[in-house]
Amino acid sequence: MAARNTKPDDTPETQQPQQAVRPQQYSGGEGWELGQVAPEDRYRQIADDGSFMGEAAPKVSGGGRWVQVVTKGSPITPDVQRGLAPADDEQPAEGDA
Repeated sequence: MAARNTKPDDTPETQQPQQAVRPQQYSGGEGWELGQVAPEDRYRQIADDGSFMGEAAPKVSGGGRWVQVVTKGSPITPDVQRGLAPADDEQPAEGDA
């Protein structure tokens, strides 16, 4: 009597269904522009009224309340861009250079 092959065959019943490959949503490389991935963590200090104070920093320094805007390797979305942007009172006035 011949030995039977115990290796599973490649019949459709034994094959795994192919998974649809989702294209990468963010492929812009590392940086701070929309669609890129953050090269490092960034934090912002928050005022009592909930508005951002100061510039986004790579680490928490000093007292007060801080919030993490983005984590290293996370995509830069429109919300993250708003968190990284200077606060309204930090914008240079017209004519300032």
